[in-house]
Amino acid sequence: MKLRKLMAGVAMVTAVSLLAAWTWHATTPLLFVAHAPDRYERRSEAFAAHVTGTIDERATTQMFRLNGGEWQEIRQAPPRVPPPNFTIEMLPSMLRPGENTLDLQVGSYLRPSQSFTHRFVYDPDVPSLPRTIDWSDRAPLDVQDGQWEVFRDRSGEGWVRPVPGTEGWDRIIVASGAFPGGRRVRTRIILENNPAKRVNWGFGVFPLWGGQPDVPDHRPRRGWRFGLAWYSSGHGGVGTEFSEKIGDAEPVWVGTYRDLKMEAGRPYHVVTETWPRRAADGRLLSWVQRLKWWADGDPEPSSWLVVDDRWGAPLPDGEYGVTLFSLRAPVAFGPVRIEPLDPPE
Repeated sequence: MKLRKLMAGVAMVTAVSLLAAWTWHATTPLLFVAHAPDRYERRSEAFAAHVTGTIDERATTQMFRLNGGEWQEIRQAPPRVPPPNFTIEMLPSMLRPGENTLDLQVGSYLRPSQSFTHRFVYDPDVPSLPRTIDWSDRAPLDVQDGQWEVFRDRSGEGWVRPVPGTEGWDRIIVASGAFPGGRRVRTRIILENNPAKRVNWGFGVFPLWGGQPDVPDHRPRRGWRFGLAWYSSGHGGVGTEFSEKIGDAEPVWVGTYRDLKMEAGRPYHVVTETWPRRAADGRLLSWVQRLKWWADGDPEPSSWLVVDDRWGAPLPDGEYGVTLFSLRAPVAFGPVRIEPLDPPE
């Protein structure tokens, strides 16, 4: 009798557990969309418009389509987009001026699939400059990779950062769509915690962001094209650099650095100037970039760190955006000022 009661109790507990597991499987979302802006500014070449988020490991199918086209698989691959993260990359050649529609569909065994439809506007006009990006008014965020959030400091000023705990390979957020010519970019940066035990971490600004060039139809895209101003733990300081990588080819790069010990919790000022050098006939000779980086309360440096892309990593002539990024670092960025820049004498 006692054995029958015990077995009946075990059976009931098992049934309840199975029911709870089934309910969890049948109702817990498979898809989380972190960033899907309702408007994207001008893109160019490999600089795409993105939608980011996560897909549950239970998913057995994960697909997307743009503007009613063919369904395509949502692919994930480290180091840039490891599961559960995903990034939908919509190249400018895929976008229509005005309204576009993106559909996502994720399915799993023995449960209804989950769908997401996003209608957004693509604005192909060149962004107007100068501009100041106040993150407290910047919603929804235009993100290339990862999950980002806005918060206010004690004075009420808006800052933006990767969501704590989600830092990873180049988490990138857009400050401006693509535009031609020179630009001056100013911002403030705070390293919130010291990630000294991590390998190869850093953060900064891409004053020239050319996206992720790759062979057609490879997703997630593996390349990069940029002018860079950043702090690098590997270099033990700050530097300015140009680099390009096409798909899985070996990258080319050229840069210059100086030692700097970052103090967690202290704001730093960053100013970059980037411009094209042209021949009399308008032909591009090179891109030049220079950087100043100093701690709040210290005097602004009188000299610049300067790099010319012809020294080892020539970038194409064209239009570039401005983005901010974190590489495995808990960092926050203040308002960003972007101004047009004529070549200095």
